[in-house]
Amino acid sequence: MNTIILIFLLNLSLFSQWKEIESPVDYSSLENITSGDGFLVGSSYDPYFSFDGGKSWELRNNGLPDKRGAIQKIEVDDEIVYIYTISNDADKEEYFCFSTDKGLSWNKIGEDQKYTGNMKLVDFKIQNNEIYTLSYSTNFLIKTTNLGNSWDTLTKWNNNLGLFKFLSVEDDLIVIAKSGGIVVGGGTFKGGLLVSTDKGVTWEERGKGALTEKMKSLKVKNGIIYVGGENGFSYSEDFGLTWKYPGNTIVSAKVNKIEVYNDTVFVATENGLYKARNLFNGWSEIVFFNQRRIEEICNNNSKLFVRSYKRDYSDLKCHYSYRDSLDDFKRLNFIRNISINDYASNNTRLLISSKNIYLKENFDSKFQQVYNNDTTFDVSRISIYDDNIVFTVLPTFSTQNKLLIYSLDKGKSWNKKEIDNIENNLSIKDLFLLNNDTLLITNFNNGVYLSYNFNNVAVPLVTEFPDINSKLYKVNNIFRQNNNIFYVGEGTILESDIYLKNWKSYTTNINSNVIVNDFSKDKEGLFAVLEQRITGNPSKTDLFYSNNEGDSWVTLKEKFNDYGSIRFKNVLNINKYVLISTDRGIYFSKDNGKTFNDLNVGINKESMLYGGDFYLEDEKIIFCSAGGIYYVTLEDLDMNLKVENTEKRNYLYTFPPFPQPTRGEIKIKTFWDSGVSFTQDDVNLYDINGSLIDIIDFKIVNDTYNTGHIIFDTSNLYPGVYYVKINHGTEMKVCKILVD
Repeated sequence: MNTIILIFLLNLSLFSQWKEIESPVDYSSLENITSGDGFLVGSSYDPYFSFDGGKSWELRNNGLPDKRGAIQKIEVDDEIVYIYTISNDADKEEYFCFSTDKGLSWNKIGEDQKYTGNMKLVDFKIQNNEIYTLSYSTNFLIKTTNLGNSWDTLTKWNNNLGLFKFLSVEDDLIVIAKSGGIVVGGGTFKGGLLVSTDKGVTWEERGKGALTEKMKSLKVKNGIIYVGGENGFSYSEDFGLTWKYPGNTIVSAKVNKIEVYNDTVFVATENGLYKARNLFNGWSEIVFFNQRRIEEICNNNSKLFVRSYKRDYSDLKCHYSYRDSLDDFKRLNFIRNISINDYASNNTRLLISSKNIYLKENFDSKFQQVYNNDTTFDVSRISIYDDNIVFTVLPTFSTQNKLLIYSLDKGKSWNKKEIDNIENNLSIKDLFLLNNDTLLITNFNNGVYLSYNFNNVAVPLVTEFPDINSKLYKVNNIFRQNNNIFYVGEGTILESDIYLKNWKSYTTNINSNVIVNDFSKDKEGLFAVLEQRITGNPSKTDLFYSNNEGDSWVTLKEKFNDYGSIRFKNVLNINKYVLISTDRGIYFSKDNGKTFNDLNVGINKESMLYGGDFYLEDEKIIFCSAGGIYYVTLEDLDMNLKVENTEKRNYLYTFPPFPQPTRGEIKIKTFWDSGVSFTQDDVNLYDINGSLIDIIDFKIVNDTYNTGHIIFDTSNLYPGVYYVKINHGTEMKVCKILVD
C-alpha cells in the first residue's frame, strides 16, 4: 500500500506572507463622496482619491490605524480631508483622522482622541478649520481649532431633551436635531431641534412644525434650515421659528439626503431625485433617476454625484452630471476587484459569485465569467461537482426562495427552475451537489431535502436513525471534507458518507441553542466555530476543540488575547496544523491549537474583517474572502510534503458505463493491474441510499490479459440512480448508472 504521510516541519518565518490571486473586476459603488479643490474622495471600505473627475481612482490609506473598520463619514474643509471610522472588534474603538496631503498620510485628530467625552461620535462638521463634534449621551458640543490639540466645550442644553443625532453648522448658526420614532419595547419618543445663532453660546428649541419624526437628513445652507425624513421635507427661512413645506410634487416623500448647490435644492428620496429653486411650487424630477432609491448626493463645483439603487435595492451605482447640466448623468467609473458573495471548490476548480459567477479552471488559469446575472438579486449559495454548477439567489423581499439555476456543462448553458416540496413550504437556505444529479437543499422552514436530476419536487432526507433525523431539522449548511459530507447548524454537527447511509453526530455536550458556523475534522481532532445569539445583545463566537470524536469539547479562549472581542469565522485543521479566520485576521497554529500566531502579511484590511474559507490545493493553501482571494505555499510556511512508499500501488481505470440511460445490459470498459487478481467479488452495486443490490447476469469479459468489460443486466432494477463500486487491490472506483 502506498501511504501518504504529511510531515510538516514548521518554523513560521516572519517573511511568510499571502499572495493575492487576481480577481475579476467590476464597476463598484463609492460611499461618502465629497470633493476638494481639484480632487474627489470617497470610500469603498478605505479612502479612494480621484484627480481627473472620477475617471481613475487611487487608494490612499497610509497611516490609518490597523484596527479600523469601514469609513463612516468623510468631509473636506480648506483642502484638509477628515474621516471617521469604528474598529472591527467588539470594543468598537473610534478613529477620527485627517490628512493635509490628499490622503498620502493620515494622523489622528488629537493624539488621545478625547473629542467626545469618552462617548461615541454620532456626527461632526468642519468650518474654516473649526471641528465640531456631537456624541451619544452628552448634552453639549465640543470644538477644536487646532486639529484636536485642545478642545472647548460649548454651552450645555437641557438634559431632558434626549439624544441628538444630527449636526449642521454655517457661520454663527449651529443646528442639532434628533429623530422621533418608536421605542424598543413599545411607545414613541418625539423628535426635536435646537438652534444657536451665536456659535453655541445660547440654545433654543425651535423644532415645532419641523418634520423631525423618522428624520434622516439635516442641512443648513445660506441661512435656511432643511429637514428631511420618512415623513417628508420641511424648511425654515427664519432660523427655525416657523416651518414651511413644499408643494405636492414631493409632499410626503421619504427623504434620505438634502444637498444645496448655488440656489438649487436637491432632495434624494426613496422614489427618485428632485430639485427646486422655488421651494414651494418649483419642484421638478430629474428623470434619469426615476423610480430609483437615492442614498447619497454631493456637489463638486459644477457636478453632482449621486449614489442610488433600483427599487428592490439591487443595481447599486454611482453617477455624475455632465455637459454642464444637472439633468444628464453618466456612470462613475470606479473599478475595483469584485466583492465576493460566495465561493465553492471542486478539485482544482474555484467558483466565486458576486453579481455574476466566475470560474477558475485551475490555479494558473484566469477567472472567466460563466453567468451574467439577469435577476435583480445577488447570486448566493453556489455549489460545483465535476461539470455541474448550481446556485440560487438571495431575494430581498421574499419569505420563500424556490429559484434554482443550474448548468450541466461548466456554465456554457443555464437552466432555471422553481423547486418545491410536497408541503409547499420550501425556502432554499443552502445548496450542495452530492454528485452530478443529486442535490441537497437546506430549508429555511427546517429540514434537509433531496432533489434528483434537478426535479421540480424535493423530498425530505430521512435516515433509518431517528436521532439523526431530528438533528437534520437543525442543519443550516452542508459541505464536503475528505470525501465525506458534513452538516452543521443549530447545536448540530453531522457526518455522512457519500451514499447517505452511514451517519455520525459530533455534538455531545454542545448546547442545542448555539449555531455551529463552521467545522473541520482531521485525525488529530475536531475544531468548531460556535455562535451564541443573545436577545438584545451582539452575538458572540467561540472556538472549540475535541480530541474524542465530539464526546466532549473544550474552549480555546486562553489561546487568544482579547478572546471575547474576536469574531471567529472559519477553521481548517490538517494533522496538527490549524488555520482560523476571524475579524482580526488569520491565526495559525503548528501544535494542534496549543498556541496561535498571526498570519496576515499580504492580506488587505477588508479581507481580514470579513474572514473566509480555506482550501488545500496541491502544495498551496487558498484563502477565499469577500475582500479577495489569496494563497500561501506550504514551502512559504516551511511545511514540507513527504511521500513515503510502503507498498507500490496497483492501477485501475474505468470508462463511463454505456449505454446511458439504460433498461437492459450495461457495460463498463475497465483496465486493471494484471499483477492483482480481478474477480466478480471486486464489483458491487448500490442504490442512491447506499443499499447493496444483487447484480443479475453479472460477468467480466476479458479483451486482453488486463483489459475487459464489466457487464450486467439492469432490466430488473427500478428506474433511478445507482452506483457501481469497484475495488481492485489498493484502488477503488465508483461509476454512476441511470436506469430508465
